[in-house]
Amino acid sequence: MRRFVDGSGFRTIVCTLLVLASPPVIRADDEPANSILRKMPDIKAQDVAGSPVDLQALARRGNGLAILFRSETCPVSKQYGPTFARVETSLRERGIATVVVNPVATDPKDAIDKFRATIPGIAYVHDVEERIAAALIARSTTEAFLYDKALTLRYRGGIDDQFAVGTALEKPRHNWLVDAADDMVSGRDVRLAVTDPSGCVIDPHQPAGQADRNVELTFHDRISRILQKHCQECHHDGGLAPFPLVTYDDAKSHRAMIAREVKRGQMPPWFAEPAKSDETHPGWRNDRSLPASDKADLLAWLGSDSKEGDPADAPLPRKFGDSGWSIGKPDLVLQLPEPIAIAAQGKMPYQIRTVETGLTDDKWLSAYEIRPTDRQAVHHVLVFLLPPRPNGNEDKDRDEDEGRGFFAAYVPGTASMTLPEGYGKRVPKGSRFRFQIHYTPYGEATEDRLEIGLKWHDSAPSKELKVYGLSNPAIEIPPGAARHAETAKVRIPADVRLLGFLPHMHVRGAAFEYAVEFPDGKRQVILNVPRYDFNWQLHYQLASPVEVPAGSTVIATAIFDNSEANKANPDPSKTVHWGQQTDEEMLLGYVEFETDSKIAMPGPGNRIANGPLGRILGGGDPEQRRERLFRLLDRDDDGKLTREELGRLERFVPRLRDDPARLDTLLKTLDDDEDGKLDRTELKNLRNLSGG
Repeated sequence: MRRFVDGSGFRTIVCTLLVLASPPVIRADDEPANSILRKMPDIKAQDVAGSPVDLQALARRGNGLAILFRSETCPVSKQYGPTFARVETSLRERGIATVVVNPVATDPKDAIDKFRATIPGIAYVHDVEERIAAALIARSTTEAFLYDKALTLRYRGGIDDQFAVGTALEKPRHNWLVDAADDMVSGRDVRLAVTDPSGCVIDPHQPAGQADRNVELTFHDRISRILQKHCQECHHDGGLAPFPLVTYDDAKSHRAMIAREVKRGQMPPWFAEPAKSDETHPGWRNDRSLPASDKADLLAWLGSDSKEGDPADAPLPRKFGDSGWSIGKPDLVLQLPEPIAIAAQGKMPYQIRTVETGLTDDKWLSAYEIRPTDRQAVHHVLVFLLPPRPNGNEDKDRDEDEGRGFFAAYVPGTASMTLPEGYGKRVPKGSRFRFQIHYTPYGEATEDRLEIGLKWHDSAPSKELKVYGLSNPAIEIPPGAARHAETAKVRIPADVRLLGFLPHMHVRGAAFEYAVEFPDGKRQVILNVPRYDFNWQLHYQLASPVEVPAGSTVIATAIFDNSEANKANPDPSKTVHWGQQTDEEMLLGYVEFETDSKIAMPGPGNRIANGPLGRILGGGDPEQRRERLFRLLDRDDDGKLTREELGRLERFVPRLRDDPARLDTLLKTLDDDEDGKLDRTELKNLRNLSGG
């Protein structure tokens, strides 16, 4: 039996099996607040060695007991891994014992052992039958319960507010559990006794008679087929999802979480609003949405007693590739030159890596697949195709990459893409790939060295798939704004056929829409994402091309939520501008298209459009661009640019943002009359308005 003994004389004890003595009658509709000041149920448990443990006695031995719920397959629980160690230490210093309870029966033993090894002596109960969870009416896999030495519940809720589904703050704003412990041991009333825990929901533990037991659906004859069709692409052993949904036990162990996510429309991940019936829309080639009949049957089964049925009725199991490539053997595999270290917690800046292709001939892409070596840590990857650089220097303007249009993307649930028949992407000889990687720490220190596999066409295809990035680097989101709209648009100079979209914003992104304004004045929404989710940056591929004639305008409209109601918002009091990091924002609307014409879209082919400033100033001769720049900067319209007004350039020119002293040098160089300001004549000395 493993015990941890400290100066207070109590032990934290590792447990796996348990027995409940005289379990209390629990009502499923109990409000969490109603349980405060109730007595701890008489819970008996056994440790890994089979020794009996009395949790009530453990609480009486010191100043109380904290029961922390956890799951080794819930992403939010895993993010809290290092936090558990810090909290256990803090509570122990206050004379409070800690027990960890895992109510997910199918969580693997090796994962449990791995977590226990990170905190020697931590008490860990695998509540396989969910009896502790039922006795406490636990709500989620991160909920904490704090009892005093008189066995009275003083606090229940989240450990803190740092992590939630889709949210990871750099540090917590509120340390609810430790604050409650301070109040309790000081003899004060706990100031905040109940909070809402994040994490994965736990089965509501409905008493017999409350669940619908008349549902004839069984797992093997119906539900297994729904999961196989709509879920198992990610939810299989070794898949992208945190746990499998292949067996009956898999589904039953996670049924509360499945029901919540399906009801919320989060699973399966697909956020495109269905096209209106009065519009001509081809639909989506990769539509993941759950049909109404499947959704109804799945929720009915989850809300019933979830019968297993006859295994003879089960479908043939779906086969998934092992370590092989889902696209087949690639013609070329490129890997990051060195592994990237990822800390257990904290905010990690985007990682930028460039890899030479070594191609000596032009190639045409038919399929790609991106494979991280640690998929848990990778939020998303964008891959950009860069031209050869004769001087061998690294391109320092990261924003330029965004405007090029992505070449390949890796997002949760989408690691590969096979282009439609007859289409290809051209990869010129000597090209380079730049990887923009967003890592999200998940509670364990790790490293990743991802790779991309590429398959080529044997010869040039009949159609070239191109990508254009609609962007607006001049976005300015006011503090506290809940529905702030910004737009980006481009006029199409030739007939094109739209093929797909990939909207990109950061954690304040709330909604995104692509629309086309035709030359005759008609406006059609092609894609509306009313609930944008930064954690699911999906690639929406049209089932067939949408014809867009020359002279049309493609408009991307983004809605941002900078209010306190946005739980992912790092700072609602901040005015937010364009930037690479998740506490900054972007308005990027990638558009995949094909055309028979050679068209000059605004983009990297014209140096004036390389950087964010160039994209704002647009085309025209140098004089026109200088005048647009002057008007952009001259906020008080007095015909003079002060140092403060010139400071706005830092938002659009990365080199000035990284080295503000350059701006002072620029002002001194152009200021002929040395009055500390620039007029239009002095601005003519400025030659490079590229924004790079």
